[in-house]
Amino acid sequence: METIQSIGASHGFGLGDLSIYTKEIDLEAKIVNNFQKTIESITKEFESKVETLKGENRKIEAEVLESYIVILEDPEINSNLSTNSTLEEVFTLFEENAKQMESLDDEYFAQRAEDIRSLCKDVIISMQDASSLFELQEGTILAAEDLTPTDTSNMDLNNIEGLIIKYGGLTSHAVIVAKNLGIPCVIGLNDNFTRLKNGQKVLINGENGEVIINPDTNRIDELQKKIKEQEALVLSFTKKKLEDSDLDLRVNIGSNEEIDQFNSEVLESIGLFRSEFIFLDSKEPPSLDQQISVNNKLSKKFSGTVIYRLLDVGGDKQVEYLNINKEENPFLGVRGIRLIESNENVFSSQLESIFKSDLYSRVKVMLPMVSTLEDLYTTRRLIKEIAEKEGKEPLPMGVMIETPSAALIAEKLADNVDFFSIGSNDLTMYTLAADRGNVELRKYQDPLHPSVLKLINNVISTGTNKGIEVSVCGEMASDSIASIILYSLGLRVFSLSPSSAALIFHTLSDSKFIRNKTPLNIDEFAHAEEIREYVNENN
Repeated sequence: METIQSIGASHGFGLGDLSIYTKEIDLEAKIVNNFQKTIESITKEFESKVETLKGENRKIEAEVLESYIVILEDPEINSNLSTNSTLEEVFTLFEENAKQMESLDDEYFAQRAEDIRSLCKDVIISMQDASSLFELQEGTILAAEDLTPTDTSNMDLNNIEGLIIKYGGLTSHAVIVAKNLGIPCVIGLNDNFTRLKNGQKVLINGENGEVIINPDTNRIDELQKKIKEQEALVLSFTKKKLEDSDLDLRVNIGSNEEIDQFNSEVLESIGLFRSEFIFLDSKEPPSLDQQISVNNKLSKKFSGTVIYRLLDVGGDKQVEYLNINKEENPFLGVRGIRLIESNENVFSSQLESIFKSDLYSRVKVMLPMVSTLEDLYTTRRLIKEIAEKEGKEPLPMGVMIETPSAALIAEKLADNVDFFSIGSNDLTMYTLAADRGNVELRKYQDPLHPSVLKLINNVISTGTNKGIEVSVCGEMASDSIASIILYSLGLRVFSLSPSSAALIFHTLSDSKFIRNKTPLNIDEFAHAEEIREYVNENN
């Protein structure tokens, strides 16, 4: 038995026989179908798969395949290739396009570059008349360097017990599919990927990123017990229990697919609506009517409060049509609410869409990347102007606490806003000066580091003293130990992934640490691990 530590990306436990997926191409192989014929056949194949995937409610894969069809129809590609093009020429053209995307030095466009490379492989495999189908047996743990929509559309995902991805990020296609289908997933194995071999019995923990090769009987029994416990927790998590508690559990929503697939009889509110997906999914600014339509869809799905985060792009999320200059360090550049000065019309359109939608009476507007009081002024003015124009009351306005400066001036901010929402992912990154997308800096990415917890404690206590709501919407809210600590510091509003709600509810309800009101003084600790041990020992 050996253990590999990776990054948990989709909650749950998976046990099965390992199958490693590869998609290699041979540029020396014989051409059976010419380029033009291949483009026509692949386009028809993708169109057919799009309809099939939509029928199976696999809308994410369907939408990406639709974007692949757009690439295949790109005049730049078709005008530079012909029926006589060689495999080498096809590969070179697609690769040049991918490298242009990568040169933009942005996570979003890096993912698009990978899409182009994946599509290139599909084209070449089809020109060789080779099969791209990949048979999966029941009870498979699937391992791959990465997975694209064309890969997963050729697989029976019902046979997959877990996913192991060598590279990938938390926003990669493989992770999104895994979360939507409830498949445990781990990412970021990097060089450790070579330790995996076909046929190995493998156990994965999608929460802590643990990959166990050839687990012994005790570990397997332990896993099966945990799976049964989780199933029982979900069944016993009811609306009445939540209403009888002092907890307010909300969900994070960041795509049309997550809105469509949300189905809960217990959860009614959104603690973080990531509105930027409306912009990232479009090649041009979304119209007012398009934004209103999304808001109305939210209104039908959720009957409670909706914390609507205004456009949060820049950093690892770039939008071509906005006025954003290329920056050496975009995470410390013009991102979030800082964009309002050069794109006021975009933010104004977002606010207007809220006022004009069915969602208006339940929305609280949240500003991202706030670090000074001055960051509030323009949005406050826009809300007032639009409210007067529409003849309605101004929307409640709050801030996302994700910079150390915002946490340190929480008392001043509290006098000017209606609520706080702590973005623990970025707050940890900025406090410990470690890019959260860099696997090599994992030891600096712990939100339980005393420096981060002291900032969070200050925000929660300030909110309590000032009488304004405080929530946490980062990954901390979905972590068992972190949630106990947050509760002990006074937090009662948790915004998390829907699949984590039952676990966190029961973790907090059954916590001995909380029940005994165990004292927690952050100043007594120097390391995150000390805090974890302290909570575990007293829980």
